Amino acid sequence: MKPKLRNLGERDNHIQNLQKEKEKLLKNQKNQISDLNTKRNTNSFIDKVINEQDEITQNKLDEKTETIARLQTLLTYINSVIDSGLVSNENRKTALLEERKRIQKEIKQLEK
Repeated sequence: MKPKLRNLGERDNHIQNLQKEKEKLLKNQKNQISDLNTKRNTNSFIDKVINEQDEITQNKLDEKTETIARLQTLLTYINSVIDSGLVSNENRKTALLEERKRIQKEIKQLEK
């Protein structure tokens, strides 16, 4: 359920809380993986599970890298359209500039 936020400050606080929770979950996951790595030598089943998890993690990383590359391609296109002067309508140019900012922000988030 989406929380009802009264102002931007509440929204920002909510976003920060979600980011902290995400970081906590990632840290917990890394700790669990570390514990499994220490146990993998004594149990072949754990070794298989760890190998599968490593493959899943690598696939996620590859997907993230591809997403960043696609966003950067889109960003390059937006920059070329803005620089070409083909956009004469000020509202469209403003929309492109805002979209450029949004994409840059998204790339920054993905690179974390």
